[in-house]
Amino acid sequence: MATTLEKGISREVEIPAAGFCMRASLEQPMPGRGMIVFANGFGSRRFHESNRIVADALESADFATLMVDLLAPEEEEDPQFIFDTSLPARRLAHVVRWLKRHLDYSDWPLGIFGSGTCGAVVLEIAACMPEFIDAVVTRAGRPDLAETWLPWVEAPTEMIVGSEDLHILAVNQRAMGRLECPCQLVEVPGASHLFSEPGAMDTVATLARAWFERNMAPSQGWEQA
Repeated sequence: MATTLEKGISREVEIPAAGFCMRASLEQPMPGRGMIVFANGFGSRRFHESNRIVADALESADFATLMVDLLAPEEEEDPQFIFDTSLPARRLAHVVRWLKRHLDYSDWPLGIFGSGTCGAVVLEIAACMPEFIDAVVTRAGRPDLAETWLPWVEAPTEMIVGSEDLHILAVNQRAMGRLECPCQLVEVPGASHLFSEPGAMDTVATLARAWFERNMAPSQGWEQA
């Protein structure tokens, strides 16, 4: 059952995908200016605090957020899925199609956010479904796992990396050379891979919010206060 919020609704939803039912948490401001899908997997569940910090910043800007667990708990622990993005990518494609079939969201601008290995997943989906994806943000992402897809990404893409996360920083720097879409790589000063330093995740949230605001046109009926 949906829970009424001061500015919208909050509810748990289930999204079917080829014999598997993905669980997701939907936060919908009223009215909304667009939808941001958080792709979760490989150790980052939808209730993770870091995701909540970013989502809160987006919701305060009237974006709806959909937090999706692309893998079941037992799949996250299976070694075969650690660096294999094909299964979560297929499931994220189901999520995108589900949103575009949903009458309430079919005409909304759509952004996607992914961290770590799911950073590769969102880049692959942006390349495969360019007609649906308006903007992409990755945090400490692994674009090297989606290397063959990078030249096909059309949506404006922001990659956020901690300045102390040297290996991932180098990986993202190389990826910048293969992306042909509008893109930027932003280093968060003093931040490590998990952005656990004081204020680091708040910086990520601010950067993500600004990128989505800049690159996603408001949906019909949304008027800025």
